[in-house]
Amino acid sequence: LQGDAAANEQNQEQEEIEEDVTPTPPEPMLSPRELHRQRRERLRVYYSAGSYFGSPAAFVSYHLSTQLRFGNVGDLLWLACVGVTDAYLHSRIDVAGYTALAMELSDRCDRLYPNDVYQRVSNAVYAEHLVGTDPTATNNNVATTQLRLSENGRILTEKDYRFFLLRHSSLFDSMVHSNYVSTKMKLWTNNGMQKLQELLAKMGYPLTECRQPFAFMKPKLRRRLREMIEIHAEEYGLDNFEFTSFFRITGYNSLISASDVSYAVTALLEVESPATASSNARAVTPTQDGNDG
Repeated sequence: LQGDAAANEQNQEQEEIEEDVTPTPPEPMLSPRELHRQRRERLRVYYSAGSYFGSPAAFVSYHLSTQLRFGNVGDLLWLACVGVTDAYLHSRIDVAGYTALAMELSDRCDRLYPNDVYQRVSNAVYAEHLVGTDPTATNNNVATTQLRLSENGRILTEKDYRFFLLRHSSLFDSMVHSNYVSTKMKLWTNNGMQKLQELLAKMGYPLTECRQPFAFMKPKLRRRLREMIEIHAEEYGLDNFEFTSFFRITGYNSLISASDVSYAVTALLEVESPATASSNARAVTPTQDGNDG
């Protein structure tokens, strides 16, 4: 009896296994017309999804360098800052994408170039020490000469204007040739140019000052530029006239911004030099037979 029961259970298990492994009926074969229709539908969905830009190559390269333990190289970090700024200025990434990348680069800048006052004081150099004397050893009231150390190569994170090469041109030309200001105020129309002059007048900036190089403007006008634009920005639709950018110290007092480097490199890559243009023109010009009379 026990053997019969065990045999019955084994048969039932075998039947259940056979039911589980029963092959499903094959799907009907699609006609060539249907396959063609499905392929066109996939292509339509793919192309209607729009185009987009990924992360800037300079940022990706710097991220790889950090994994290879080269993240403390200031030149690589600066190139990443320039690449991210270039992508933002040329509308290859949106504001949210730029903010995320800029925050990460800003943290890298703070770690590589800490703005520590105590560290600067501890690393201070005095002229008397360089000549081998220490006047404070005998008299603490003796004045010493502190030498300023060069911060060449230091990268700073500061607010920058969305104007075109402001530090290398005039304020008026910088705003006129700015993609942001030009589209916001429609400067290609007479009404837009009148609005720009009206904005400068309300700010209290004479056109004679605005048309000369920005470096030679009155210091008072340069210092109050951000404050005055903020007062009238909403009225003229210039809410986001500045953004978080990067600057690098060259020498003792010289500053160069990532946006200026971006515009300069873009000009070198996209604009032909006169020599190249003339050589290309000669190559295109058809040669004439000297025997033609």
